[in-house]
Amino acid sequence: MTITIHDHDTPADTHKYYDVTFFDKTINTLVTETPSFVDSWISKIEHIHSHRLDNLIVGLDVEWRPNNRYFTNPVATLQLCVGRNCLIFQLIYAPYIPDSLVNFLGNISYTFVGVGVDNDVEKLLVDYGIRVGRTAELTSLAVQAFGAKELKNAGLKGLTNWVLGFFDKTINTLVTETPSFVDSWISKIEHIHSHRLDNLIVGLDVEWRPNNRYFTNPVATLQLCVGRNCLIFQLIYAPYIPDSLVNFLGNISYTFVGVGVDNDVEKLLVDYGIRVGRTAELTSLAVQAFGAKELKNAGLKGLTNWVLGKELVKPKIVSRSRWDKQWLTLDQVQYACVDAYLSFEIGRTLICGD
Repeated sequence: MTITIHDHDTPADTHKYYDVTFFDKTINTLVTETPSFVDSWISKIEHIHSHRLDNLIVGLDVEWRPNNRYFTNPVATLQLCVGRNCLIFQLIYAPYIPDSLVNFLGNISYTFVGVGVDNDVEKLLVDYGIRVGRTAELTSLAVQAFGAKELKNAGLKGLTNWVLGFFDKTINTLVTETPSFVDSWISKIEHIHSHRLDNLIVGLDVEWRPNNRYFTNPVATLQLCVGRNCLIFQLIYAPYIPDSLVNFLGNISYTFVGVGVDNDVEKLLVDYGIRVGRTAELTSLAVQAFGAKELKNAGLKGLTNWVLGKELVKPKIVSRSRWDKQWLTLDQVQYACVDAYLSFEIGRTLICGD
């Protein structure tokens, strides 16, 4: 996700206006410590959304200087967002809390949403005596909506990827150790893409428990991605390798793409006797496409930025985690899915030129 910010260079000391762009959307942002500007912002919001004031949804978050063992710092900024309009109110410098804000936050027809929102509103009450009338915890809403209990601890980053999709795209992901589900996934992929089976591009990646000096661990999961459909096959728990997968991977009409893909397929061969018919190394394709030799050592994160113009975060705490667990965490599923999806997207862009 690439974020850009444009400063309107407001000459006044009372406030600043910015345009913050991400997910291809521009958020009009006011930063101020001046109560009258808060009055104006709230008035504008209630005018724009006058037709839905009986059920207005407002994103809420707060920030404060990190605490230390001697002192608990008060809330420094209160952030509110409705649609494409955001307010960052610098409470810590405000001469007073405007009545408009007290009434806005206390309105029980408005729902203030966030991750950890109840903790935030409690801190607002303790630090400034400000009461928020009605809140909704986003993780709880997500658990109810998707029936996925693991979302309770997902955090804002996890919810963003689950609910909004990676780069504003939703990737349908199957995690399984059961061969019959692999059969069905492959059948679905070959049906959906029946018109391009003479040159199908497939993102491929594998994960395994980190090795140590005494033992080299086998591949735990195989990830495949075509379009918006991803498979995470837990090879380490599978009772056998289905013929459908052997035939799919061995089909020389299909091109399996990834960063370090030849090392991955070599490990599949050594650990499970699975052969992959045709591969293409993404770094080599990128060097050819852009004439930039430095891309040979770019890695998936670098290629994502160069080819797709997107920023990718690859936390080591996930990449070095226990991939041999039978029940993968939400972070692991997200990590594995995104790597395979990006491999597909970069491969499609470099090979097909779109």
